[in-house]
Amino acid sequence: MKTIVLIGLGVISEHYLYALENNQNFSLVAVADLNENCASKNLYAKYPFFTDYKQMIASKRPDFVLIATPPKTHYAIAKDCLNLGVSVISEKPAVLNMEDYDALIDLASEKNLTYEVMYHWQHGSEMLAFEQNYSAQKITEISVFISDDYSDGNGSIIESRRVLAGAWFDSGINALSIIKRLLPFNQVEVVKAQKIDCKESGLPIFCIVDFIIDGVKVKITIDWQHRQKEKYTELLYDGAKMLLHNGEQRIYYQGRIINADYMPRLNAHYYNYFNSYKGATAKDNRILQQLLLSVDEKL
Repeated sequence: MKTIVLIGLGVISEHYLYALENNQNFSLVAVADLNENCASKNLYAKYPFFTDYKQMIASKRPDFVLIATPPKTHYAIAKDCLNLGVSVISEKPAVLNMEDYDALIDLASEKNLTYEVMYHWQHGSEMLAFEQNYSAQKITEISVFISDDYSDGNGSIIESRRVLAGAWFDSGINALSIIKRLLPFNQVEVVKAQKIDCKESGLPIFCIVDFIIDGVKVKITIDWQHRQKEKYTELLYDGAKMLLHNGEQRIYYQGRIINADYMPRLNAHYYNYFNSYKGATAKDNRILQQLLLSVDEKL
């Protein structure tokens, strides 16, 4: 079992706890956050806490670090950790440009370490259930819809969510990652990309992107405008409509319902990821990072 430390104890970090304490591959040994009073510190009270992640690494000498900080900080932290001899698992999105991404891949290779991005939506229980019961080769259309309550209701992203770098970087990568679980991405064409920007920050608050991926029509809609949470993927499967409800962790198809909800959604994502970890997937990671950025340039 590999040792791992966690950097970043924001709101989302509460969902790592079950996964890191119950999986068969990693053992959590310490946590770090710049803020002594960070959101989830009490949940991790039994673990050594550091405000300096470099001191944590020097003290615990872990095999891996999980980076769960805002996207704009990922590059600097990952570079530090790799230079300190620790393999990196980073929350998505990896970084905000390809130059930084490739530099981290090269550095990890030079140090004989792992640099991997954790696309947690790929590990949703409903996605695993689809693979166990159906064949992706029968899919001819895919439509992913993601909404989150990150708006003030007046056209602006709430301030606490602006660190996520906008709707496309934060939610678009989730949509791309589950599509990557369904299709090989041998041929990808971005047909159309549209957005509405946040009035205050200028970050995308709404976007629609159309693709042709491996001959399959794909649409991604991200809506942060309406202060609601809804996450689902519609498939045209073998000529009929199938609903992968990513929020409910259920599959609806021709009167059959598969309920894959055996633990809270985000807990399941991280547990499934860590419990089935088999090593880095750098090629798939790079495809997603590159597509994320190429769409961003078109928006």
